[in-house]
Amino acid sequence: MHLLIHPPKLWGLLLALSLSFSLSAAHIVGGEMTYRCLGFTNDDPNSGSRRYEFTINLYRDCFGGGSEFDSPNFVIQMHITVYRGNDRNPFRRLELNRPDITPVNIDPGSPCVIVPANICVEEGVYVWEMDLPITDESYQIVYQRCCRNNTITNIVDPGGSGSTYTIELTPEAQRTCNSSPRFREYPPAVICAGTTFEYDFSAEDEDGDLLVYEFCSPLLGGGNMGDQGPPNGVAPDPDLPPPYTNVFFFAPTYTATRPLGAEANLQINSTTGIMTGTPVFSGQFVVGVCVSEFRNGVLLSTVRRDFQFNVSNCEVTVFADLQEDSLSQDGQYIISSCGLTEVRLTNQSGQARFIDSYEWRFAVDGEDVVSTSRDFEYDFEEVGTYFGTMIVNPGSPDCSDTAEIQVNVFPGLTSDFQYAYDTCIAGPITFTNLSVADGGQPIIANRWQFGDGIAVEEFAPTHRYQEPGDFPVRLTVEDVNGCEATSIENIRYFPVPELIVIAPSSFEGCTPAEIFFD
Repeated sequence: MHLLIHPPKLWGLLLALSLSFSLSAAHIVGGEMTYRCLGFTNDDPNSGSRRYEFTINLYRDCFGGGSEFDSPNFVIQMHITVYRGNDRNPFRRLELNRPDITPVNIDPGSPCVIVPANICVEEGVYVWEMDLPITDESYQIVYQRCCRNNTITNIVDPGGSGSTYTIELTPEAQRTCNSSPRFREYPPAVICAGTTFEYDFSAEDEDGDLLVYEFCSPLLGGGNMGDQGPPNGVAPDPDLPPPYTNVFFFAPTYTATRPLGAEANLQINSTTGIMTGTPVFSGQFVVGVCVSEFRNGVLLSTVRRDFQFNVSNCEVTVFADLQEDSLSQDGQYIISSCGLTEVRLTNQSGQARFIDSYEWRFAVDGEDVVSTSRDFEYDFEEVGTYFGTMIVNPGSPDCSDTAEIQVNVFPGLTSDFQYAYDTCIAGPITFTNLSVADGGQPIIANRWQFGDGIAVEEFAPTHRYQEPGDFPVRLTVEDVNGCEATSIENIRYFPVPELIVIAPSSFEGCTPAEIFFD
C-alpha cells in the first residue's frame, strides 16, 4: 500500500508539530504567588469586599530556546483562575498583561568561581489587582503551565510535568486584611558541586506575623498536549481547581525533603530560613520551599516557592593549597619534620592570576610569626606541634581562601648497623642493629633488604648468601611518629673456598709440552 501526502497537507502537519513544540518546550524554572491586602473595595467598609494586589514571580530558562512568558504578545494568553470554597466551577477568570522581564544574575556570589556559559535565567513578574467579597470560604488563586526542563534529574518525566502556582486566601486572612509573606531574594541560579553553600531563603511579612520555613513538594499542573484549554494542555484554561498533585520524585534517592539526595545534607532552618548544603552531583534539581504565616497560633497563609537548582562543576579560580604529608578528616594540612627544626612549606595555591597576596601566621611560644611570601620557611627551634594558617588574598571579602595547617617537629632518628662473618667458611652473616631514636621514642619497624632479592623485618637478622659478590644492604627504621631513616652499606662477601688438593706428578718432554695435573 502506498501513502500519498499532498505537499500543502504535509506543510500543515509540520506547522502543527512545530507549534506544539514551541508551546510545550521545556522552559519552566520556578516561581511563586503572593498577595497584599489594599483595604476595603473603594475604601468603603460597607462594601463587604477587599481589594488585593496579587503577584506571580515566574522564572524561565532562556538558554535552550524554550517557550516565552505567556502574554497577549505570545501564542498563549496569560490567565489565572479563582476558585471559591469547594466549588469546582471557576469563580473568576482573568487575563493578565505582559510581565516585566529582567535577567537573573547567575553569579553564584563569589568572583572566585567561573560559572559555565550555558546557563541563562529570566524573571517575569505579573502584577494585578482584584476585588473579592469577604466570605467564610477560602479563595484559591491558580496559574498552571507546562513544562519543566527535560534534563531535570530528581523527578519522573520532567519534560511532561508542568507546574501549579497557587495561593489560598483563607477566611481569617480576608477578615483581618492580611498580606502574605514575600521571599526577599530568588535563590542562586547556579550552585557548585562539591562546594558548601549558605543561602538566605527568608521572607518578609509586613504584618509582623510568625514565619515558619520547611521543604515542601512542588505541584504538578498542565500537560504536554501542545494546546491550551484541555486539563492536560500546556496551559489549562480554565486552570484546574484543587486538590493538586505533588511532583513524583525518584524515591528513595530523592524526596521533597531531600531534593538533592541525602549526601548533599540540604537543610533549612525553620526559624531563619537559612538553607545550607553541599551538593555532590551536578545536574538540575527541582526544590520546593514553603513559608507559612501564623498569627496567635492561627495559620493565615502559605507561600510555596517552586524552583530549580542548577548544580554545575564550576571552575574555582582561587583556592588555598600546600604540599602536605597528610590531610586530617576536617581538611587540615599536616606537615611533619623528623630531626630538623627548620621547616619549609611549599605553596600550591591557585590560580595564580587571581591571587594578589598571601599571609602565613603561626603561633610560636605565645607570639604570632607572620610572613607574606609565597612559600614559608621558619626554624621552630624545638620539638613540638605548631598550628597556623595560610590565607590567599587576605582581606578580600569575596575571593579569599584559607588553609589550616599543623606542623609536627619530631625528634630525629638514625639508622645504623654492623655485620660480621667468618671469611674462612661460606657461612651466614650476622647483622647488629645500631639504630638510635634521638628522643627515646620507640622504634616500631626494622626493614632489611639484603641486595639479593631477599627482605625481612626483624631487629637483628642473620642472612646466608648463595654465592659470593658485592651486595648493597639497606636498613630502614621507623618510629612511632612515622619518621623513617635509612642506611646502606656495601658488603663484599668473598669467603675462602673449601680446601682444594692438587696431586703432584712429574713429566719430562721437549717444548712445546702439554702438562696435565690430576
